[in-house]
Amino acid sequence: MKRTASLLLSLLLVSIPVAASAQWPNDEDVRNPYQYDDVENGQLLQLFSYVLTPIGMGLEWGVTRPLHRVATQSALAPVLSGDRYVQYFGHNNNADFVPPGTFDPAPLNLSNYYVRSPPEATAEGRRPARQAASGARTLPPSQRTFQ
Repeated sequence: MKRTASLLLSLLLVSIPVAASAQWPNDEDVRNPYQYDDVENGQLLQLFSYVLTPIGMGLEWGVTRPLHRVATQSALAPVLSGDRYVQYFGHNNNADFVPPGTFDPAPLNLSNYYVRSPPEATAEGRRPARQAASGARTLPPSQRTFQ
């Protein structure tokens, strides 16, 4: 008996919001986008748009659309359309001028040894002046001592 009473009570509690229509919006809660709102529709630019929109639509449908039709779908289309496939900056194939291997991944030295890059060549074809003047020689990592 207790189970039946608790089941009926829980069904009653669950059905109260449904019976009260609390979960569905009524017509007053839904905003009508066509309803006049003095805050949104009373602006000066909005008032100008009421006057200018019919003029703009008349010009679009009365002038520009017929001109577009004449220029694209009539016997005068080849004369009025001009070039259809214009390349404003010209055709370029600069990618063909890039040397091969330019965008390859950089080589990785995965060893623990320092590998010196080759010296930069100067105009005379010898080592740069600062290396030649110092006469210093690079030692392998095992022979280096730190002070």
